[in-house]
Amino acid sequence: MLSTGVRVEKYPLTFQHAIQLCRRLGYRYLWIDSLCIFQDSPKDQLREINSMKTVYQNCAWTLAAIH
Repeated sequence: MLSTGVRVEKYPLTFQHAIQLCRRLGYRYLWIDSLCIFQDSPKDQLREINSMKTVYQNCAWTLAAIH
């Protein structure tokens, strides 16, 4: 379970793998754009997109999923 009580198994397999990898590497936080940005809110998207430089600049590493 995540800290919000949502079962990890409810997420797509790609998210599950990213969560498992972060846990194995000892990381406490994981940013998944589609979960961290309200996808149906242009106002939230604009605010978060403007902060992406800081998010990525301060990350330990970046994982990209390619379908």
